[in-house]
Amino acid sequence: MHIVCFNLSAISLVAQIHEVKAEIESILPFGDDLSFGPISDVIGPERELWHNYFLKSRFAFSARESEESWRMNLRRYERIRAGKGDLQVWLSRNSIGELCGFSEFLCQVPENQKFEIVDFTDFSDGISLRVSSIGQLGLDSLSRGRDQRRESEVAEWRSLTKNWKTLKAENANLRISRQHMPESIFESYYDSRLLSAVSENWASTARVISNIIINDEYRCSTPSWDALYWRLESNSQTGKLEVRSSESEPIAQIRRTKVR
Repeated sequence: MHIVCFNLSAISLVAQIHEVKAEIESILPFGDDLSFGPISDVIGPERELWHNYFLKSRFAFSARESEESWRMNLRRYERIRAGKGDLQVWLSRNSIGELCGFSEFLCQVPENQKFEIVDFTDFSDGISLRVSSIGQLGLDSLSRGRDQRRESEVAEWRSLTKNWKTLKAENANLRISRQHMPESIFESYYDSRLLSAVSENWASTARVISNIIINDEYRCSTPSWDALYWRLESNSQTGKLEVRSSESEPIAQIRRTKVR
């Protein structure tokens, strides 16, 4: 069984589940967040350039590290396209990043291949009535959710795959979700919210992004953490914000540019 998921934050926990622990190498984590950036060809040169640029900007990856990350991404796509072995997909469709990853998975996997799905979209973790992303769940919740796995196939999600192919043709740089369907949106969609959340004092980018993600305004579709960070960087390039990071500060700091 190969476990496919689209949230890197959940990988370490998924790997600790008793039934999974013995076969940790079977986990196929897709870390390329398809909720932002070009998607006309997710394994093509345009996407590779975007992928490498973002890893360098967000995580200070070297060229060698970015290339290796991309090669691993290609190998995962090759594995699911091969149609060999049993596949089990884990996701919450409340997360736009996981929803986009799942949409691409459906386009890549052989259409006649069945797979299991562990869908946390309507799962209650005992604290909230909604799971915005499987990365926010604890080990116990993931284990209980796994017990609700069921069999599925590409045909069940035909409307989603049709929608995703339309978005790939549009090739916009940002996507949101409406009623669990990805939708292209203008790049600056989150910018006003970001700018209003940042003061003139240095603050953790993690805190700013977290506050936006949990805001009720976006409860119907959890925005991607990395997409929001990309918009912070984009606004810093236009001089509206300042972002700083260093090796001693793995979490970047941010402040609004003072009006002179």
